[in-house]
Amino acid sequence: MQVSPSQLTATHRTPAYRRPLPLRAHPLDVLSAWPASRPVAALLSCDGANHASRWSVIAPADGAAVELTPDNHEAALAAIAPGAALQPGAEHADAPPFCGGWIGALHYELGRCFEPTAHAGGRSNADASPAHTPSLGRLVRVDAAYIHDALDDSWSAVGAPGRPDAIDALPPIDLDHTARGGWTTTDLRSDWTPERYQQRVRAVIEYIRAGDVFQANIAHRMRARVRGDLRAIALRLLDEASPTFGAVLENVAADGLSETIVSLSPELFLEAHLARGTIRTRPIKGTRPASVGAEALRSSEKDGAELAMIVDLMRNDLGRICAPGRVRVDEARTIERHARDVLHAVATVSGDLRAGATLLDVLRATFPPGSVTGAPKVRAMQIIDELEGAPRGVYCGAVGFMSDCGATRWSVAIRTATITGRSLDADHRAFEGEIVYPVGAGIVSDSDPDSEWEETLTKAGAVMRVLREHPRPQGSTA
Repeated sequence: MQVSPSQLTATHRTPAYRRPLPLRAHPLDVLSAWPASRPVAALLSCDGANHASRWSVIAPADGAAVELTPDNHEAALAAIAPGAALQPGAEHADAPPFCGGWIGALHYELGRCFEPTAHAGGRSNADASPAHTPSLGRLVRVDAAYIHDALDDSWSAVGAPGRPDAIDALPPIDLDHTARGGWTTTDLRSDWTPERYQQRVRAVIEYIRAGDVFQANIAHRMRARVRGDLRAIALRLLDEASPTFGAVLENVAADGLSETIVSLSPELFLEAHLARGTIRTRPIKGTRPASVGAEALRSSEKDGAELAMIVDLMRNDLGRICAPGRVRVDEARTIERHARDVLHAVATVSGDLRAGATLLDVLRATFPPGSVTGAPKVRAMQIIDELEGAPRGVYCGAVGFMSDCGATRWSVAIRTATITGRSLDADHRAFEGEIVYPVGAGIVSDSDPDSEWEETLTKAGAVMRVLREHPRPQGSTA
């Protein structure tokens, strides 16, 4: 089946920038049918049973891009973040939150620009050597996209306000042409030994006992060499994990060098809508294999206390951007199943934005996500900087969009891989490079170093399984 939005005509009841499509397909099927030679920016609600993420967005990733740096981040974000000018119908609950805009990733280190003392020893960004200053993120301009609504399994094509013609330039979706290639990898291994990670856990516990911090999230990086069809790997990872907030962001340079972000995130960092004046976050703290059962997580005092601390932190962050007294804890703690084989404890905190707030104001007040720093946030970030000793990049930053209609949605970039290397053919199916997949855990006073190490490996389980598969290309008889 092939669907092309240029063949469809909007009715008088449908805004010019949105056209319904006669398509019934899972978002992963549409991603699989995306032309191999065209980079994609896809934000995917893969878990149809979890309506915490209702919308999927799949769009070309070859538009104009903005690279964020310490020198330009304020001006760049101010230029692209929507202000108060909103599109008709944007305030309606059933309107897609994305109607054209910017899609991409914000790196964890951007938070150190918003919180200038959040470095080890309290040094500011001005003290960093330019040669060692990491990228702060990348966003690509999207004038048209395919949108999936998980509530009724419907698809639409949307074009940016004033650009209904952009819809006609979207690539056709041919669901009969989804053959993918195979891959080979080395084993996914950590840069750190278990003993090194456990030593960092003990160091955090000492900081807690000294009164410096209540909690800090400490991560280590796992990596493997990979060769083969990069998009096939991304699709298989997403299918295995079935994430609530999945993503694939492809960036291919003219010389074949490429960087692909594949996120299997279960966690909503923020969704906000200026027209509605609303903001919401759903922090996660507490993880168990589903085989253990929900009661083991529900009865854990340690995990309950950990989530309660992060709820207080997120209430404080939202209070910086919301009207006085208008921050609410909608759910203090609920147990949810994610990624098919993992249980998480999740809270929901929401608020009413203060008058005149912009999406840039929202990011300044809340970034980076508090669930992956610790509390108090700035001191936890200093300890992370000291103990991890390397930039996190997109990990523990955010992946999402800023829409021209005044909406924004960002997932927390956990369970997120960065794959860098070189495409060896025009279709980018022959790829050679490295996958880096950081994993971490929130450390509190009664954390057990051995258990925290094991928790990080549980979080890497889906990626480990997929990389071990080494499948043949579809149709191969070799």
